[in-house]
Amino acid sequence: MVTPVGGSLPKSNTASTEETPVHVLYVDDEAGLLEAAKPILEMQGSFNVETASSVEEAMKRMENKTFDVIVSDYVMSGKDGLEFLKELRDSGNSVEEAAILLSGMKRVKLVNKCKGLTVMADSLLRQLFYYLLDNTLKYGEKVSQIRVYHEEGEDQLKLVYEDDGVGIPENEKELIFKEGYGKGTGYGLYLINKMCEEYGWTIRETGKQGRGAQFTMTMPKTAKNGKKSYRINKVKGAVFC
Repeated sequence: MVTPVGGSLPKSNTASTEETPVHVLYVDDEAGLLEAAKPILEMQGSFNVETASSVEEAMKRMENKTFDVIVSDYVMSGKDGLEFLKELRDSGNSVEEAAILLSGMKRVKLVNKCKGLTVMADSLLRQLFYYLLDNTLKYGEKVSQIRVYHEEGEDQLKLVYEDDGVGIPENEKELIFKEGYGKGTGYGLYLINKMCEEYGWTIRETGKQGRGAQFTMTMPKTAKNGKKSYRINKVKGAVFC
């Protein structure tokens, strides 16, 4: 599962022999995947693929060369895909496209029950779901399924993200959104809360310990700018997040 950050991979026109190649850097700590992915990607068209086995190696390569696209494994020893993405942004790198390959999702079933829902939000919403996925994969321990669904009320909508992992103790449900709290950096759920505040939403942990974590984001029908926060189409569609 490749989740694009800021867009999808640029299309390559194989019919044009004069087209400038798209330079791709693929980062993964599994040598077998690197060896297999390079020829597969290059077979798709005018892609020039280089590989790196760690974030540190990737950053060094980028000191001397500019890449159009970066594809990174999500779960790696040392720094993971999200930390790599943060380093790229902090360094002011001008890469046009970056993608995280969520290898940790191979064992997890993702159920999207948000068909037809369109949320009026910017790219922060995508980052918000990255952090939720990151939290599940790191701390859920025995997660086999992630489910996203919505419930519409009279003047609000609840967007629910839940997993079937170990869950969160009752006495930590408020603490987990505080800066610095938690087993890792203590910033993932803190930043999620800040993103929700930016949108004018609220977020609460509403799961049961032992049955999984559940994050309920409540958004008003009308946003702070006076426009609708969301719309629900009767035809099949997809959540824009």
